[in-house]
Amino acid sequence: MRHSLLQQWKQARRFATHATPTVVLRRPYGSSIRSVTCSAALTATMQQYALVHNGQLVPCDIDSKEWLKNAPRGAYTTARTLNGDLVFMLSSHVQRLATSANLMVDADIRSNDHLSADTPLFHSDSLRPLVITCMKEATRGLKEQLAGNTHGFEAKLTLLLTWSSDGTPDLWCHAEPLLPRPNKPVKVLVKGMPRVNAKAKDSEWVRQRQTLEAAKPADVNEVILVSHDGALTEGLTSNFFVLSDQGEVVTAQEGVLDGTVRQVILQVCSEHGVPVRLAAPQLADVDSWQGVFISSTSRLLLPVREVIYEIDGQQNSRVFEEQHPLVQQLDAWVAAHVLESSEPLQVEALQEAV
Repeated sequence: MRHSLLQQWKQARRFATHATPTVVLRRPYGSSIRSVTCSAALTATMQQYALVHNGQLVPCDIDSKEWLKNAPRGAYTTARTLNGDLVFMLSSHVQRLATSANLMVDADIRSNDHLSADTPLFHSDSLRPLVITCMKEATRGLKEQLAGNTHGFEAKLTLLLTWSSDGTPDLWCHAEPLLPRPNKPVKVLVKGMPRVNAKAKDSEWVRQRQTLEAAKPADVNEVILVSHDGALTEGLTSNFFVLSDQGEVVTAQEGVLDGTVRQVILQVCSEHGVPVRLAAPQLADVDSWQGVFISSTSRLLLPVREVIYEIDGQQNSRVFEEQHPLVQQLDAWVAAHVLESSEPLQVEALQEAV
Protein backbone atom coordinates (compact mmCIF):
# COMPACT_ATOMS: atom_id res chain seq x y z
CA MET A 1 0.00 0.00 0.00
CA ARG A 2 1.31 3.43 -0.91
CA HIS A 3 2.29 5.56 2.05
CA SER A 4 0.81 9.06 2.08
CA LEU A 5 3.18 11.95 1.60
CA LEU A 6 2.60 13.06 5.17
CA GLN A 7 3.64 9.63 6.45
CA GLN A 8 6.66 9.66 4.16
CA TRP A 9 7.75 13.11 5.26
CA LYS A 10 7.43 12.07 8.90
CA GLN A 11 9.78 9.16 8.18
CA ALA A 12 12.05 11.45 6.21
CA ARG A 13 12.87 13.44 9.35
CA ARG A 14 15.28 10.60 10.09
CA PHE A 15 17.12 11.69 6.93
CA ALA A 16 17.81 15.11 8.43
CA THR A 17 21.22 15.74 9.97
CA HIS A 18 23.10 18.93 10.76
CA ALA A 19 26.63 17.60 10.44
CA THR A 20 27.69 14.12 9.43
CA PRO A 21 30.22 12.54 7.06
CA THR A 22 27.47 10.33 5.65
CA VAL A 23 24.15 11.55 4.30
CA VAL A 24 21.46 8.89 4.09
CA LEU A 25 19.18 9.42 1.12
CA ARG A 26 15.80 7.71 1.16
CA ARG A 27 13.71 6.89 -1.88
CA PRO A 28 9.99 7.66 -1.59
CA TYR A 29 7.31 5.34 -0.19
CA GLY A 30 9.65 3.34 2.04
CA SER A 31 11.64 1.65 -0.73
CA SER A 32 15.34 0.89 -0.61
CA ILE A 33 17.72 3.17 1.25
CA ARG A 34 20.97 4.29 -0.31
CA SER A 35 23.85 5.59 1.78
CA VAL A 36 25.97 8.16 -0.02
CA THR A 37 29.23 8.95 1.69
CA CYS A 38 30.13 12.65 1.49
CA SER A 39 33.74 12.67 2.59
CA ALA A 40 34.94 15.75 4.43
CA ALA A 41 38.47 14.83 3.33
CA LEU A 42 37.81 15.64 -0.33
CA THR A 43 40.07 18.36 -1.67
CA ALA A 44 38.71 21.56 -3.15
CA THR A 45 39.77 20.46 -6.63
CA MET A 46 37.76 17.24 -6.34
CA GLN A 47 34.65 18.57 -4.65
CA GLN A 48 32.41 21.09 -6.37
CA TYR A 49 29.19 20.72 -4.43
CA ALA A 50 27.80 22.22 -1.24
CA LEU A 51 24.77 21.06 0.73
CA VAL A 52 22.99 23.01 3.44
CA HIS A 53 20.29 21.68 5.75
CA ASN A 54 18.20 24.24 7.63
CA GLY A 55 21.06 26.74 7.48
CA GLN A 56 23.86 24.34 8.41
CA LEU A 57 26.51 23.22 5.92
CA VAL A 58 26.92 19.43 5.62
CA PRO A 59 29.45 17.56 3.41
CA CYS A 60 28.33 16.37 -0.02
CA ASP A 61 30.07 15.02 -3.14
CA ILE A 62 27.19 14.38 -5.59
CA ASP A 63 25.48 16.64 -8.10
CA SER A 64 21.95 17.96 -7.68
CA LYS A 65 20.36 15.48 -10.08
CA GLU A 66 21.80 12.46 -8.27
CA TRP A 67 20.96 13.99 -4.91
CA LEU A 68 17.32 14.69 -5.82
CA LYS A 69 16.85 11.18 -7.24
CA ASN A 70 17.61 9.71 -3.83
CA ALA A 71 16.34 12.41 -1.47
CA PRO A 72 12.94 12.29 0.25
CA ARG A 73 10.07 13.37 -1.95
CA GLY A 74 9.20 17.02 -1.61
CA ALA A 75 8.67 20.34 -3.33
CA TYR A 76 11.74 21.66 -5.12
CA THR A 77 12.90 24.52 -7.28
CA THR A 78 16.13 25.35 -9.11
CA ALA A 79 17.50 28.89 -8.98
CA ARG A 80 20.66 30.60 -10.22
CA THR A 81 22.90 33.37 -9.02
CA LEU A 82 23.76 36.45 -11.01
CA ASN A 83 27.01 38.33 -10.51
CA GLY A 84 27.74 35.89 -7.72
CA ASP A 85 25.55 37.39 -4.99
CA LEU A 86 22.13 37.99 -6.57
CA VAL A 87 19.47 35.36 -7.23
CA PHE A 88 17.33 35.53 -10.35
CA MET A 89 13.59 35.68 -9.53
CA LEU A 90 14.22 34.91 -5.87
CA SER A 91 10.71 35.79 -4.69
CA SER A 92 9.20 33.59 -7.40
CA HIS A 93 11.28 30.62 -6.26
CA VAL A 94 10.16 31.09 -2.65
CA GLN A 95 6.54 31.27 -3.80
CA ARG A 96 7.01 28.18 -5.97
CA LEU A 97 8.20 26.15 -2.98
CA ALA A 98 5.14 27.17 -0.97
CA THR A 99 2.70 26.63 -3.84
CA SER A 100 4.14 23.27 -4.88
CA ALA A 101 4.18 21.97 -1.31
CA ASN A 102 0.56 23.00 -0.76
CA LEU A 103 -0.52 21.39 -4.06
CA MET A 104 1.24 18.16 -3.11
CA VAL A 105 -0.39 18.04 0.32
CA ASP A 106 -3.79 18.76 -1.19
CA ALA A 107 -3.34 16.04 -3.86
CA ASP A 108 -2.29 13.54 -1.22
CA ILE A 109 -5.34 14.32 0.91
CA ARG A 110 -7.64 13.95 -2.10
CA SER A 111 -6.05 10.62 -3.07
CA ASN A 112 -7.00 9.29 0.34
CA ASP A 113 -10.67 10.19 -0.27
CA HIS A 114 -10.63 13.27 1.92
CA LEU A 115 -11.63 16.81 1.10
CA SER A 116 -8.89 19.25 0.18
CA ALA A 117 -6.93 21.03 2.89
CA ASP A 118 -8.89 23.91 4.44
CA THR A 119 -5.88 26.23 4.73
CA PRO A 120 -2.44 26.11 3.11
CA LEU A 121 0.36 24.73 5.29
CA PHE A 122 3.02 26.97 3.76
CA HIS A 123 3.33 30.66 3.02
CA SER A 124 6.13 32.38 1.14
CA ASP A 125 6.64 35.10 3.76
CA SER A 126 7.39 32.55 6.49
CA LEU A 127 9.61 30.42 4.23
CA ARG A 128 11.62 33.35 2.85
CA PRO A 129 14.10 33.86 5.73
CA LEU A 130 15.02 30.15 5.80
CA VAL A 131 15.38 30.04 2.01
CA ILE A 132 17.72 33.03 2.00
CA THR A 133 19.78 31.67 4.89
CA CYS A 134 20.22 28.32 3.15
CA MET A 135 21.08 29.91 -0.21
CA LYS A 136 23.66 32.23 1.32
CA GLU A 137 25.36 29.42 3.22
CA ALA A 138 25.34 27.06 0.25
CA THR A 139 26.84 29.71 -2.05
CA ARG A 140 29.51 30.57 0.54
CA GLY A 141 30.36 26.90 1.04
CA LEU A 142 30.67 26.31 -2.70
CA LYS A 143 32.96 29.31 -3.17
CA GLU A 144 35.22 28.05 -0.38
CA GLN A 145 35.47 24.62 -2.02
CA LEU A 146 36.41 26.19 -5.36
CA ALA A 147 39.43 27.68 -3.56
CA GLY A 148 39.22 31.13 -5.07
CA ASN A 149 38.66 29.90 -8.63
CA THR A 150 35.44 31.89 -8.88
CA HIS A 151 36.08 34.34 -11.73
CA GLY A 152 32.81 34.60 -13.63
CA PHE A 153 31.35 32.12 -11.14
CA GLU A 154 27.61 31.53 -11.01
CA ALA A 155 25.90 28.88 -8.89
CA LYS A 156 23.00 26.57 -9.57
CA LEU A 157 20.93 26.38 -6.38
CA THR A 158 18.50 23.50 -5.91
CA LEU A 159 16.09 23.82 -2.97
CA LEU A 160 14.11 20.88 -1.58
CA LEU A 161 11.31 21.40 0.94
CA THR A 162 10.00 18.50 3.01
CA TRP A 163 8.16 18.69 6.30
CA SER A 164 7.03 16.78 9.35
CA SER A 165 3.49 15.66 10.08
CA ASP A 166 2.86 18.86 12.05
CA GLY A 167 3.91 21.01 9.09
CA THR A 168 7.36 22.02 10.35
CA PRO A 169 9.44 22.84 7.26
CA ASP A 170 12.67 20.99 6.55
CA LEU A 171 14.73 22.81 3.90
CA TRP A 172 17.77 21.68 1.94
CA CYS A 173 19.83 23.72 -0.53
CA HIS A 174 22.29 22.09 -2.92
CA ALA A 175 24.82 24.31 -4.72
CA GLU A 176 27.05 23.54 -7.70
CA PRO A 177 28.68 25.59 -10.47
CA LEU A 178 26.21 26.62 -13.17
CA LEU A 179 27.15 25.08 -16.51
CA PRO A 180 27.72 27.50 -19.40
CA ARG A 181 24.69 28.25 -21.56
CA PRO A 182 25.01 26.86 -25.12
CA ASN A 183 26.17 29.65 -27.41
CA LYS A 184 24.42 28.26 -30.47
CA PRO A 185 20.81 27.17 -31.17
CA VAL A 186 20.19 23.60 -30.04
CA LYS A 187 18.44 20.41 -31.06
CA VAL A 188 15.33 19.08 -29.27
CA LEU A 189 13.55 15.72 -29.45
CA VAL A 190 9.77 15.29 -29.21
CA LYS A 191 9.13 12.21 -27.09
CA GLY A 192 7.24 11.16 -23.96
CA MET A 193 3.87 11.90 -22.38
CA PRO A 194 3.17 15.02 -20.29
CA ARG A 195 3.47 14.67 -16.53
CA VAL A 196 0.67 14.67 -13.97
CA ASN A 197 0.15 17.68 -11.67
CA ALA A 198 2.75 19.72 -13.55
CA LYS A 199 1.89 22.91 -11.63
CA ALA A 200 3.57 21.38 -8.56
CA LYS A 201 7.34 21.07 -8.80
CA ASP A 202 7.45 17.64 -7.19
CA SER A 203 10.87 16.00 -6.81
CA GLU A 204 9.26 12.69 -7.81
CA TRP A 205 9.38 14.02 -11.39
CA VAL A 206 13.20 13.84 -11.23
CA ARG A 207 12.90 10.07 -10.79
CA GLN A 208 10.05 9.61 -13.28
CA ARG A 209 11.91 11.30 -16.15
CA GLN A 210 15.06 9.17 -15.84
CA THR A 211 14.10 6.83 -18.69
CA LEU A 212 13.59 9.70 -21.12
CA GLU A 213 16.84 11.34 -20.03
CA ALA A 214 18.77 8.10 -20.46
CA ALA A 215 17.41 7.65 -24.00
CA LYS A 216 18.22 11.22 -25.06
CA PRO A 217 20.95 11.33 -27.72
CA ALA A 218 24.12 13.16 -26.72
CA ASP A 219 23.58 15.94 -29.26
CA VAL A 220 20.03 16.68 -28.07
CA ASN A 221 19.67 19.45 -25.51
CA GLU A 222 16.10 18.75 -24.40
CA VAL A 223 13.17 16.33 -24.71
CA ILE A 224 9.77 17.91 -25.42
CA LEU A 225 6.71 16.12 -24.04
CA VAL A 226 3.75 15.49 -26.34
CA SER A 227 0.18 14.32 -25.67
CA HIS A 228 -1.71 11.67 -27.64
CA ASP A 229 -3.36 14.41 -29.74
CA GLY A 230 -0.05 16.06 -30.66
CA ALA A 231 -0.09 18.91 -28.14
CA LEU A 232 3.44 19.92 -27.12
CA THR A 233 3.42 20.92 -23.48
CA GLU A 234 6.92 21.43 -22.03
CA GLY A 235 10.41 20.00 -21.85
CA LEU A 236 11.76 17.72 -19.14
CA THR A 237 13.43 20.75 -17.54
CA SER A 238 12.19 23.66 -19.63
CA ASN A 239 9.22 25.52 -21.08
CA PHE A 240 8.57 25.26 -24.82
CA PHE A 241 7.61 28.06 -27.25
CA VAL A 242 7.01 28.41 -30.96
CA LEU A 243 6.71 31.46 -33.19
CA SER A 244 3.65 30.83 -35.35
CA ASP A 245 3.14 31.77 -38.97
CA GLN A 246 0.97 34.61 -37.67
CA GLY A 247 3.84 36.06 -35.63
CA GLU A 248 2.42 34.89 -32.30
CA VAL A 249 4.49 33.44 -29.47
CA VAL A 250 2.63 30.22 -28.64
CA THR A 251 3.18 28.28 -25.42
CA ALA A 252 1.08 25.92 -23.31
CA GLN A 253 -0.76 27.27 -20.29
CA GLU A 254 -2.28 24.07 -18.90
CA GLY A 255 -0.29 21.01 -17.84
CA VAL A 256 2.99 22.89 -17.49
CA LEU A 257 5.10 24.38 -14.76
CA ASP A 258 5.13 28.17 -14.90
CA GLY A 259 8.90 28.57 -15.04
CA THR A 260 10.58 31.76 -13.88
CA VAL A 261 12.11 32.50 -17.28
CA ARG A 262 8.73 31.76 -18.88
CA GLN A 263 7.29 34.51 -16.70
CA VAL A 264 9.95 36.92 -17.93
CA ILE A 265 9.33 35.99 -21.58
CA LEU A 266 5.60 36.63 -21.24
CA GLN A 267 6.34 39.91 -19.48
CA VAL A 268 8.69 41.21 -22.20
CA CYS A 269 6.21 40.14 -24.86
CA SER A 270 3.55 42.23 -23.11
CA GLU A 271 5.90 45.20 -22.71
CA HIS A 272 6.90 45.19 -26.39
CA GLY A 273 3.53 44.38 -27.91
CA VAL A 274 4.40 40.88 -29.10
CA PRO A 275 1.21 38.82 -29.47
CA VAL A 276 1.00 35.71 -27.27
CA ARG A 277 -1.33 32.73 -27.51
CA LEU A 278 -1.49 30.58 -24.38
CA ALA A 279 -2.25 27.20 -25.91
CA ALA A 280 -0.13 24.11 -26.46
CA PRO A 281 1.60 24.21 -29.87
CA GLN A 282 0.40 21.43 -32.15
CA LEU A 283 2.95 19.10 -33.75
CA ALA A 284 0.77 19.01 -36.87
CA ASP A 285 1.67 22.69 -37.44
CA VAL A 286 5.43 22.16 -37.29
CA ASP A 287 6.00 23.06 -40.96
CA SER A 288 4.37 26.46 -40.49
CA TRP A 289 6.45 27.55 -37.49
CA GLN A 290 8.82 30.47 -37.96
CA GLY A 291 10.91 29.65 -34.93
CA VAL A 292 11.20 27.58 -31.76
CA PHE A 293 12.83 28.24 -28.39
CA ILE A 294 12.96 26.79 -24.88
CA SER A 295 13.52 28.43 -21.51
CA SER A 296 14.81 27.49 -18.08
CA THR A 297 16.83 28.92 -15.22
CA SER A 298 20.15 27.78 -16.67
CA ARG A 299 19.31 28.25 -20.36
CA LEU A 300 17.39 31.54 -20.06
CA LEU A 301 15.85 31.87 -23.56
CA LEU A 302 17.57 29.34 -25.81
CA PRO A 303 16.77 29.26 -29.56
CA VAL A 304 16.22 25.87 -31.19
CA ARG A 305 17.79 24.99 -34.53
CA GLU A 306 16.25 21.54 -35.05
CA VAL A 307 13.12 19.73 -33.87
CA ILE A 308 13.18 15.94 -34.22
CA TYR A 309 9.81 14.21 -34.09
CA GLU A 310 8.06 11.02 -35.17
CA ILE A 311 4.83 10.62 -37.14
CA ASP A 312 3.42 7.18 -38.03
CA GLY A 313 6.68 5.53 -37.03
CA GLN A 314 8.78 7.74 -39.30
CA GLN A 315 11.37 10.10 -37.85
CA ASN A 316 11.20 13.62 -39.20
CA SER A 317 13.12 16.81 -38.62
CA ARG A 318 12.34 20.51 -38.91
CA VAL A 319 15.46 22.63 -39.21
CA PHE A 320 15.60 26.41 -38.76
CA GLU A 321 18.68 27.41 -40.74
CA GLU A 322 18.38 31.04 -39.70
CA GLN A 323 16.93 32.31 -36.46
CA HIS A 324 13.91 34.56 -36.92
CA PRO A 325 14.66 38.21 -36.00
CA LEU A 326 11.89 38.21 -33.38
CA VAL A 327 13.38 35.16 -31.63
CA GLN A 328 16.74 36.93 -31.58
CA GLN A 329 15.12 40.10 -30.21
CA LEU A 330 13.28 38.17 -27.50
CA ASP A 331 16.57 36.53 -26.51
CA ALA A 332 18.16 39.98 -26.10
CA TRP A 333 15.19 41.39 -24.18
CA VAL A 334 15.17 38.47 -21.75
CA ALA A 335 18.94 38.73 -21.18
CA ALA A 336 18.56 42.43 -20.39
CA HIS A 337 15.68 41.69 -18.02
CA VAL A 338 17.62 39.14 -15.97
CA LEU A 339 19.55 41.66 -13.86
CA GLU A 340 16.53 43.74 -12.93
CA SER A 341 14.67 40.53 -12.01
CA SER A 342 17.39 39.45 -9.58
CA GLU A 343 17.37 40.08 -5.84
CA PRO A 344 20.06 40.18 -3.15
CA LEU A 345 20.30 37.44 -0.55
CA GLN A 346 19.33 39.77 2.26
CA VAL A 347 16.24 39.20 4.37
CA GLU A 348 15.83 42.87 5.26
CA ALA A 349 16.23 44.14 1.70
CA LEU A 350 13.80 41.55 0.37
CA GLN A 351 11.18 42.30 3.04
CA GLU A 352 11.32 46.02 2.15
CA ALA A 353 10.78 45.17 -1.51
CA VAL A 354 7.66 43.10 -0.83
